[in-house]
Amino acid sequence: MSMNFVNEPTRAWNPKNRLREMINEGSDAANVDKLVELLIMDGFDFSLTADAMTPIDEAERVVSVGMGIAVKSEMYLIENLAQAAGAAMGCSRPAYERLKVLPRERFVGMSGEKFTGTLYIACAISGAQQHLKGIEKAHTVVAINRNEKAPIFRHADYGIVGDIHFVQSFQEFADVVVDGSAATEVVTDKLLVGSTSGGCPLHPFGAERQSGVAAPPLVGIL
Repeated sequence: MSMNFVNEPTRAWNPKNRLREMINEGSDAANVDKLVELLIMDGFDFSLTADAMTPIDEAERVVSVGMGIAVKSEMYLIENLAQAAGAAMGCSRPAYERLKVLPRERFVGMSGEKFTGTLYIACAISGAQQHLKGIEKAHTVVAINRNEKAPIFRHADYGIVGDIHFVQSFQEFADVVVDGSAATEVVTDKLLVGSTSGGCPLHPFGAERQSGVAAPPLVGIL
Protein backbone atom coordinates (compact mmCIF):
# COMPACT_ATOMS: atom_id res chain seq x y z
CA MET A 1 0.00 0.00 0.00
CA SER A 2 1.27 3.48 -0.72
CA MET A 3 -1.24 6.06 0.52
CA ASN A 4 0.20 6.48 4.03
CA PHE A 5 -2.88 5.17 5.78
CA VAL A 6 -3.28 5.60 9.53
CA ASN A 7 -3.43 1.84 10.07
CA GLU A 8 -1.35 -0.25 7.66
CA PRO A 9 -2.07 -4.00 7.87
CA THR A 10 0.93 -6.21 8.52
CA ARG A 11 0.02 -9.19 6.33
CA ALA A 12 1.83 -9.29 2.99
CA TRP A 13 -0.29 -7.83 0.19
CA ASN A 14 -0.98 -9.99 -2.85
CA PRO A 15 -4.31 -9.09 -4.50
CA LYS A 16 -3.75 -11.65 -7.26
CA ASN A 17 -3.60 -14.49 -4.76
CA ARG A 18 -6.34 -13.97 -2.19
CA LEU A 19 -6.46 -16.20 0.90
CA ARG A 20 -9.97 -17.48 0.04
CA GLU A 21 -10.58 -18.61 3.60
CA MET A 22 -14.18 -19.46 4.43
CA ILE A 23 -15.17 -18.88 8.06
CA ASN A 24 -17.68 -21.37 9.43
CA GLU A 25 -17.61 -21.55 13.21
CA GLY A 26 -21.19 -22.80 13.62
CA SER A 27 -22.96 -19.57 14.58
CA ASP A 28 -23.12 -15.93 13.53
CA ALA A 29 -21.55 -14.76 16.79
CA ALA A 30 -18.70 -17.25 16.50
CA ASN A 31 -18.09 -16.24 12.88
CA VAL A 32 -17.87 -12.60 13.92
CA ASP A 33 -15.40 -13.41 16.69
CA LYS A 34 -13.28 -15.44 14.29
CA LEU A 35 -13.24 -12.71 11.67
CA VAL A 36 -12.25 -10.10 14.25
CA GLU A 37 -9.41 -12.32 15.46
CA LEU A 38 -8.09 -12.87 11.95
CA LEU A 39 -8.23 -9.20 11.02
CA ILE A 40 -6.47 -8.16 14.22
CA MET A 41 -3.82 -10.79 13.50
CA ASP A 42 -3.40 -9.12 10.11
CA GLY A 43 -2.65 -5.84 11.87
CA PHE A 44 -6.00 -4.04 11.74
CA ASP A 45 -6.76 -1.59 14.57
CA PHE A 46 -10.50 -1.25 15.17
CA SER A 47 -10.26 1.50 17.72
CA LEU A 48 -10.16 3.91 14.75
CA THR A 49 -13.19 5.84 13.53
CA ALA A 50 -14.05 7.21 10.09
CA ASP A 51 -16.54 9.47 8.35
CA ALA A 52 -19.04 7.23 6.54
CA MET A 53 -19.07 9.66 3.61
CA THR A 54 -15.30 9.75 3.07
CA PRO A 55 -14.71 9.59 -0.72
CA ILE A 56 -14.22 5.98 -1.80
CA ASP A 57 -10.88 6.66 -3.46
CA GLU A 58 -9.58 8.27 -0.26
CA ALA A 59 -11.04 5.83 2.27
CA GLU A 60 -8.88 3.47 4.27
CA ARG A 61 -11.78 1.06 4.76
CA VAL A 62 -15.15 0.61 3.06
CA VAL A 63 -18.25 -1.43 3.91
CA SER A 64 -20.20 -1.95 0.71
CA VAL A 65 -23.66 -3.38 -0.03
CA GLY A 66 -25.24 -5.04 -3.04
CA MET A 67 -28.68 -6.04 -4.28
CA GLY A 68 -29.02 -8.65 -1.55
CA ILE A 69 -30.10 -5.90 0.84
CA ALA A 70 -33.55 -6.14 -0.82
CA VAL A 71 -34.93 -2.89 0.59
CA LYS A 72 -33.40 0.50 1.30
CA SER A 73 -34.86 0.51 4.81
CA GLU A 74 -32.29 -2.11 5.82
CA MET A 75 -29.37 0.22 5.17
CA TYR A 76 -29.11 0.81 8.91
CA LEU A 77 -27.39 -2.60 9.07
CA ILE A 78 -24.64 -1.35 6.77
CA GLU A 79 -24.40 1.95 8.63
CA ASN A 80 -23.90 0.10 11.93
CA LEU A 81 -21.24 -2.15 10.46
CA ALA A 82 -19.39 0.76 8.86
CA GLN A 83 -19.36 2.59 12.18
CA ALA A 84 -18.09 -0.49 14.02
CA ALA A 85 -15.36 -1.13 11.45
CA GLY A 86 -14.23 2.49 11.18
CA ALA A 87 -15.19 2.51 7.52
CA ALA A 88 -16.87 4.59 4.85
CA MET A 89 -19.96 3.24 3.05
CA GLY A 90 -20.18 2.10 -0.56
CA CYS A 91 -22.39 0.00 -2.79
CA SER A 92 -22.52 -1.94 -6.05
CA ARG A 93 -23.74 -0.33 -9.25
CA PRO A 94 -27.08 -2.25 -9.25
CA ALA A 95 -27.71 -1.23 -5.61
CA TYR A 96 -27.19 2.38 -6.63
CA GLU A 97 -29.18 2.27 -9.88
CA ARG A 98 -32.12 0.15 -8.78
CA LEU A 99 -32.40 0.67 -5.03
CA LYS A 100 -30.83 4.15 -4.75
CA VAL A 101 -29.26 3.12 -1.45
CA LEU A 102 -26.44 5.66 -1.80
CA PRO A 103 -25.48 8.54 -4.14
CA ARG A 104 -23.75 7.82 -7.44
CA GLU A 105 -20.32 8.80 -6.13
CA ARG A 106 -20.48 5.90 -3.68
CA PHE A 107 -20.87 3.00 -6.08
CA VAL A 108 -17.76 0.91 -6.55
CA GLY A 109 -16.79 -0.68 -9.83
CA MET A 110 -15.15 -0.35 -13.22
CA SER A 111 -17.46 2.49 -14.21
CA GLY A 112 -17.67 3.88 -10.68
CA GLU A 113 -15.24 4.54 -7.86
CA LYS A 114 -12.05 2.52 -7.36
CA PHE A 115 -11.17 1.38 -3.85
CA THR A 116 -7.45 0.98 -3.13
CA GLY A 117 -7.54 1.03 0.66
CA THR A 118 -6.78 -1.58 3.29
CA LEU A 119 -10.11 -3.27 4.07
CA TYR A 120 -13.19 -3.84 1.90
CA ILE A 121 -16.21 -5.62 3.39
CA ALA A 122 -18.67 -6.68 0.67
CA CYS A 123 -22.16 -7.44 1.96
CA ALA A 124 -24.66 -9.16 -0.35
CA ILE A 125 -22.54 -8.42 -3.42
CA SER A 126 -22.35 -11.33 -5.86
CA GLY A 127 -19.07 -10.31 -7.45
CA ALA A 128 -19.77 -9.27 -11.04
CA GLN A 129 -16.62 -8.53 -13.03
CA GLN A 130 -17.57 -4.86 -13.21
CA HIS A 131 -17.55 -4.62 -9.43
CA LEU A 132 -14.41 -6.67 -8.97
CA LYS A 133 -12.48 -4.24 -11.17
CA GLY A 134 -13.22 -1.56 -8.61
CA ILE A 135 -11.65 -3.47 -5.71
CA GLU A 136 -8.80 -5.35 -7.37
CA LYS A 137 -6.20 -3.20 -5.58
CA ALA A 138 -7.77 -3.49 -2.12
CA HIS A 139 -5.43 -4.99 0.45
CA THR A 140 -7.95 -7.21 2.25
CA VAL A 141 -11.41 -8.23 1.02
CA VAL A 142 -14.10 -9.75 3.25
CA ALA A 143 -17.21 -11.18 1.54
CA ILE A 144 -20.58 -11.94 3.14
CA ASN A 145 -23.11 -13.58 0.82
CA ARG A 146 -25.89 -16.12 1.24
CA ASN A 147 -24.87 -17.90 -2.00
CA GLU A 148 -21.85 -20.06 -1.20
CA LYS A 149 -21.04 -20.19 -4.93
CA ALA A 150 -21.04 -16.41 -5.41
CA PRO A 151 -18.01 -15.29 -7.48
CA ILE A 152 -17.06 -12.74 -4.81
CA PHE A 153 -15.70 -15.55 -2.62
CA ARG A 154 -13.04 -16.39 -5.21
CA HIS A 155 -11.78 -12.82 -4.91
CA ALA A 156 -11.93 -12.51 -1.12
CA ASP A 157 -9.45 -13.15 1.65
CA TYR A 158 -12.18 -14.08 4.12
CA GLY A 159 -15.69 -15.27 3.33
CA ILE A 160 -18.81 -15.92 5.38
CA VAL A 161 -21.99 -17.50 3.99
CA GLY A 162 -25.03 -15.61 5.29
CA ASP A 163 -27.75 -13.22 4.17
CA ILE A 164 -27.84 -9.48 4.83
CA HIS A 165 -29.40 -9.97 8.26
CA PHE A 166 -26.24 -11.74 9.34
CA VAL A 167 -24.76 -8.26 9.52
CA GLN A 168 -26.82 -7.67 12.67
CA SER A 169 -24.32 -9.89 14.46
CA PHE A 170 -21.67 -7.34 13.65
CA GLN A 171 -23.18 -5.08 16.29
CA GLU A 172 -21.16 -7.33 18.61
CA PHE A 173 -18.18 -6.45 16.43
CA ALA A 174 -18.12 -2.98 17.96
CA ASP A 175 -18.08 -4.42 21.49
CA VAL A 176 -15.18 -6.73 20.65
CA VAL A 177 -13.00 -4.12 18.99
CA VAL A 178 -13.97 -0.89 20.73
CA ASP A 179 -10.63 -1.07 22.54
CA GLY A 180 -8.09 -2.07 19.91
CA SER A 181 -5.28 -2.66 22.39
CA ALA A 182 -7.39 -4.88 24.61
CA ALA A 183 -8.60 -6.89 21.62
CA THR A 184 -5.04 -7.34 20.44
CA GLU A 185 -4.03 -8.63 23.87
CA VAL A 186 -6.84 -11.20 23.78
CA VAL A 187 -5.72 -12.44 20.37
CA THR A 188 -2.10 -12.55 21.49
CA ASP A 189 -3.06 -14.64 24.53
CA LYS A 190 -4.86 -17.12 22.29
CA LEU A 191 -1.86 -17.34 19.99
CA LEU A 192 0.37 -18.17 22.94
CA VAL A 193 -2.02 -20.83 24.18
CA GLY A 194 -2.44 -22.31 20.70
CA SER A 195 -5.18 -24.31 19.08
CA THR A 196 -6.79 -27.47 20.48
CA SER A 197 -7.06 -28.83 16.94
CA GLY A 198 -3.36 -29.54 16.82
CA GLY A 199 -2.84 -27.21 13.88
CA CYS A 200 -1.65 -23.63 13.69
CA PRO A 201 -3.34 -21.41 16.33
CA LEU A 202 -6.49 -19.58 15.26
CA HIS A 203 -5.90 -19.99 11.54
CA PRO A 204 -5.82 -23.27 9.56
CA PHE A 205 -3.12 -21.80 7.36
CA GLY A 206 -1.33 -19.82 10.08
CA ALA A 207 2.15 -20.98 9.11
CA GLU A 208 1.64 -20.06 5.47
CA ARG A 209 0.24 -16.65 6.39
CA GLN A 210 3.13 -15.84 8.73
CA SER A 211 5.69 -16.85 6.11
CA GLY A 212 4.03 -14.67 3.48
CA VAL A 213 2.94 -17.64 1.34
CA ALA A 214 -0.69 -17.50 0.30
CA ALA A 215 -3.02 -20.14 1.72
CA PRO A 216 -4.35 -22.71 -0.75
CA PRO A 217 -7.92 -22.23 -2.02
CA LEU A 218 -10.64 -24.03 -0.08
CA VAL A 219 -12.87 -26.67 -1.60
CA GLY A 220 -16.37 -25.37 -2.30
CA ILE A 221 -15.56 -21.86 -3.48
CA LEU A 222 -13.55 -22.54 -6.62
